[in-house]
Amino acid sequence: MEALGLWVDEQLGDPPYPSSPADIADMVEQVFPKFDEQAMLVQALLLSELGKSVRSRLRIKRRESVARSLQPVVEHLDAAQAKAICAVIQHLASAEMWNVMKDEYGLDGKESAKAVAWVVRTLIAELQSQQKGGVGEMG
Repeated sequence: MEALGLWVDEQLGDPPYPSSPADIADMVEQVFPKFDEQAMLVQALLLSELGKSVRSRLRIKRRESVARSLQPVVEHLDAAQAKAICAVIQHLASAEMWNVMKDEYGLDGKESAKAVAWVVRTLIAELQSQQKGGVGEMG
């Protein structure tokens, strides 16, 4: 399973792992177009049981790196709010989101990357604004 996961990483160009909030939107802009190039592979990973097993290793690493990257902008929130915000941003930056944007809305990787990266940057800017203003409640 590990070898298969490494092969998948190679096929997808060894996607970057974010280390700052800004890196998350940059990652989306980089990987969504690559998902288009390997659409059959990505969809097989999303839909098959074997693919789900391979993806679980990759997903855990990515989820952890996104959560660490977001820590500076969610530290003013309580734990439940921070977890929810991280979950939303992680989902936005996922292969599942790329697939929905492609299949349901007819957007290619560049188009969906632009839209999703904008949403991620907007959410992060709002979190930073709340942090500076002392606001920390989800509405």
